[in-house]
Amino acid sequence: MNKMKYLLNIFYISIFMNANIYANVNDLCSDAIQLTIDGACTQGDNITASPDEHNSCQYNKASVWYKFTVAAGQGGNYGIEITNATFNDVLTLYSGSCGTLSEVACTNNDEFGFKGERLYETLTSGTYYIMVSGADCTFGNVLGYFCVQVSKNPTVPSVVTNEECDMQPTNVNLSSGTPIQVTGSTLNASKASPHPSCSPYAGASVWYVLNGASNNIKVNSTPNMTEIITLYSGACGNLMEIGCKINEVNNPGSLIVDLTGHSTPYYMQVAGSFATIEADFNASIPAGDFYIELTTDFNCNTENGTACNDANPATIDDKWNNCECRGTCNLSGICDDDNPNTTSDTWDANCDCIGTCNITINDCPNGTTYNQDACACDCTLSCSDGQYLTDNCTCEPCTEGTSCDDGDWRTTGDTWDAYCNCIGIPCDYQITIKQENAATTYFQAYGTIKTDDSDNASVIINNGDALILKGGERVRLNTGFSIKTGATFRADNEGCQ
Repeated sequence: MNKMKYLLNIFYISIFMNANIYANVNDLCSDAIQLTIDGACTQGDNITASPDEHNSCQYNKASVWYKFTVAAGQGGNYGIEITNATFNDVLTLYSGSCGTLSEVACTNNDEFGFKGERLYETLTSGTYYIMVSGADCTFGNVLGYFCVQVSKNPTVPSVVTNEECDMQPTNVNLSSGTPIQVTGSTLNASKASPHPSCSPYAGASVWYVLNGASNNIKVNSTPNMTEIITLYSGACGNLMEIGCKINEVNNPGSLIVDLTGHSTPYYMQVAGSFATIEADFNASIPAGDFYIELTTDFNCNTENGTACNDANPATIDDKWNNCECRGTCNLSGICDDDNPNTTSDTWDANCDCIGTCNITINDCPNGTTYNQDACACDCTLSCSDGQYLTDNCTCEPCTEGTSCDDGDWRTTGDTWDAYCNCIGIPCDYQITIKQENAATTYFQAYGTIKTDDSDNASVIINNGDALILKGGERVRLNTGFSIKTGATFRADNEGCQ
């Protein structure tokens, strides 16, 4: 598996303060906290909450409750919004009363959990209940803090008409054979579906149907964000991916796809990396926008030898060769492919860390199937209620309230809940990032470090010094973060046992 396939230009380090151990006062629907319409957002958390009502989003771990009342004659458009969420939150709205609730809507549109959720609904008079829960079996933390509010006649974001393949993908006619410019925006679009193979972190995406394409398609892009461009053939709902490319910030890139053996129609999906990357791609506006140019039926061999970017930081001297952008691997020798079933792991010419598989089908126990490509025994067991699936593919009983290990070093006091979910409490800790070697004098980020939403115009960490991130802070490293060649760093955490 390639362990260095691409770099994310934006990432988050979220650190949570240790909360006092208590039961959430609004853990049950009957204890829902009353919200004031058009009032300030109400701070909350689901740190010690338990699962409750099932929702259509199919994600519900550790839920808490709020309610608001639409007075007689005050029906209309309302917005329910979660902001400053420090976990992957799910927002569900119900009508009715506790015990006989009827779901109005549910959303987990931000599947990576970095910006909060929102719902816009037309409501009549009556009492409505809000359930805020964590998204388990997906990305990020399921426990944390947030702020929730309700407003009447909110400003609703513009509808993105081409956010789904089967809605209204924008038509692009390539039959002229000349380069065609594409403009658009992923702002407020829904999460990418399907997910491109070259990035499981594709967020908001928009779609285009490419008409008049023949022989091949070339996509040129100069992005100001980490952008994922994917080409498909077939029909919406039954698409076949035929090309995928990650274009890094301010780093021009091209995707060339040979259409031989593929059928029309062809689709292009443009997405940002992580759900928070939502920007325009428009040639006429320079900042935060994009220029995409499409060409079909050209001699791609004319590109041979010209420079390109294969989006792999482990390669150098990237060049086109037979319609494929490929660089020379700059890594050699021993590596670790993170597979305990392989040995003698080394880097190959494609910068993939490859090991020798040491298991066969005879080594896979009952309840597993042999996966030759992954050199693994895939577990096929499904445990019954009151049991959990172990790493050894066995079902074991759990006892509510007894200790367990949730696998998250940022939590403490992990215990089983009534549903065999291992849940810990975020603990008070700090992370220290320190340059380990003396190969350089500093690492820096100009205008890119945000701490608790406060900008630091320039931060320089000298060799031997450390950047200390204490519990409660959120640090974001945006485009421009840079380190000197040869620098290595170490991140230590303190406080969690």
